[in-house]
Order: sequence, then C-alpha cells, then structure tokens
Amino acid sequence: MHFVRWSPSEGMARWKTPTLVVHGERDYRVPIHEALALFEGLQLHGVESELLVFPDEGHWILRPQNILAWHDAIYTFLGRYLQPG
Repeated sequence: MHFVRWSPSEGMARWKTPTLVVHGERDYRVPIHEALALFEGLQLHGVESELLVFPDEGHWILRPQNILAWHDAIYTFLGRYLQPG
C-alpha cells in the first residue's frame, strides 16, 4: 500500500498547528470514525485541538442553527490562536 505514505496519520507526530476538526455525523463521504481518529491522534501527540460534531449533518453544514454554531466555533477558535500582525 503505497498510499499509506500520503496519509495524514503518518506525519501527525510532526503536527504543531492548532486544529479544529468539524464533522457531520451523517457524512457518507467521510465516515465519522475518520474525524474521531484524527482528533484522537492530535490529542495523543499534544496538538491543541478541538472537535465539533453535528449529529444531524452530512458532508456540508446546512441547517441554519448549525451554520451559526459552526461560524461561532470557527471565529472563537481563530480568535484564540491568531494574533494581529
């Protein structure tokens, strides 16, 4: 399997960038276990990370209340880690 070398999990030990993992639990393109594995790996490697799961969404966040929550989470996350230059 030469595709393994392109897997994000192969280089996760070198990740340093804080990461917000957002996922719709009903996503048929990328199963929820992929997001959970990514988040768990980041946590195990000490990367500052957060997980936001929308149980009623698929690949796209489309419900109005979830869009507001999604935007709030992103702006809060970015505000925590980005400093004005």
